[in-house]
Amino acid sequence: MAGLGLVQLGNQNNLPLVGALVAQAHEVTGLRPLSQFLKNEEDKPCYDRDKQPQTAATDLHLHPQPFRGNSLPYQELMGYLEQNEVCFALLYGIGQTLPHDSECTYYLDCVGTHALPSIKNDFENAANYVEYPQENVHVALSMTFPDLANPEGIVDGIKLLDAEYPGLFQWMGEVNLHKEALRGNGHEPASFADIARWKDFMSIFQQRGIPMAIHSDLGEDGNPTQNVERMEEVLRLYPNNKIVWMHMGLSRELVEMDPEVHIQLMSDFLDENLNLSLDISWTVIAALIPPSEIRKAFP
Repeated sequence: MAGLGLVQLGNQNNLPLVGALVAQAHEVTGLRPLSQFLKNEEDKPCYDRDKQPQTAATDLHLHPQPFRGNSLPYQELMGYLEQNEVCFALLYGIGQTLPHDSECTYYLDCVGTHALPSIKNDFENAANYVEYPQENVHVALSMTFPDLANPEGIVDGIKLLDAEYPGLFQWMGEVNLHKEALRGNGHEPASFADIARWKDFMSIFQQRGIPMAIHSDLGEDGNPTQNVERMEEVLRLYPNNKIVWMHMGLSRELVEMDPEVHIQLMSDFLDENLNLSLDISWTVIAALIPPSEIRKAFP
């Protein structure tokens, strides 16, 4: 995901401090300052492989809010990012929020309890962003409220966030096109007819250059591509929108797919859709694939 592109530094309100950071960065000291990523800054240090970390500088898939229950305090979370020299963070909400009065904290532990899209996380992330501006981590916000199977209210939701937090939301997602694990918790996959009704909010995103991060399961073990047509339809109808396919279409329900087939499928999608990017996050995938020949096939 590091290649997906960095969020524009100029959009964050708390960057008057950039000049000071540039001064601190004139001499590479082993740290990786935010100022090292400034555009069009001539007097900045080059990356020094011998002194600076080789870990990721970005986390473009960060959920600070849980399905239900207490979240990690925002300042503590930012502290972890800073300690690990993560300079850029994209904050998602949770696209499937459990009821506040439920005792359940993970949807698979309470099949039958609805876990549905909500705008609550988006407001909480934005409130924390405004209350706790960061000097050493560039934070961007993603709207996660949309229900893709019921798109009628999405434009109104965008307008509400625009009114309350103008200019802060630069991304959309993670939103669910088809998530098999949530079917027992009220999730309704978007149909072809639903996808056709996205045009109004997709037009807004195209105009603003906002990427849309979509969770869309390819399929499940036994039928690994049974849902691929949904993503094909999204890309057919909205070729000029920036789409990010989360987890490369993989999930807990799909861990036995031939890796060569999966790699070829993803390669074909990328070749045929110039505005498509892939999200490679989610450590559960690595954990579920045994350390055998199947794992060696993945780059």
